[in-house]
Amino acid sequence: VTPTDISSVLCRLDLSTPVDDLSVALVESFPGLSENDASSILKKCGGNPRKLEQVLARMQRKPRWFDGGDVKRPLTAAGSQAVLALAELDIDEVVLDRFSDTPEEVRRALICAAIMGNSFVCELVEQLVWAQFDIGARNFLEEGEHRYRFLRNVLDRSSNDVGEFNEQLFFEAANEYLNSGLAHQ
Repeated sequence: VTPTDISSVLCRLDLSTPVDDLSVALVESFPGLSENDASSILKKCGGNPRKLEQVLARMQRKPRWFDGGDVKRPLTAAGSQAVLALAELDIDEVVLDRFSDTPEEVRRALICAAIMGNSFVCELVEQLVWAQFDIGARNFLEEGEHRYRFLRNVLDRSSNDVGEFNEQLFFEAANEYLNSGLAHQ
């Protein structure tokens, strides 16, 4: 099999074990959710804790989906529709949606990091972004770790300044964003 046709022999398997009751995690994060919204979100996530985690991360970044812009309050009607549509997606699409919603500078830094692979040298990403866009990337890589949780080991510079994507899903989202042409829009 050559590298160009490897995708034709690979298939994605969801190896996560369904969890019977994820309602505690949902209610702790969003105590104002109606029982109907909470049960619908959980049903659409299908017991997959990783998918629910990504949906919750997206909800956290969208206070406008909640009454009064407060994530501790109930969802608005439009917010409920948006969350349920999001929960309907496959997990990789939810992650891509989260990735697409990051500020342009953070996305740019993450994409440049992904060009180097799942692990990358932060200083090289910094130099690449400076050369291409005349702006630094270190703060945006740090934001990608601290605020968006896509990366790790960027803030801790004791590991020879080598950062990593937190999960393969995040690395794939950066590559998908670049390769799909979304980065050029």
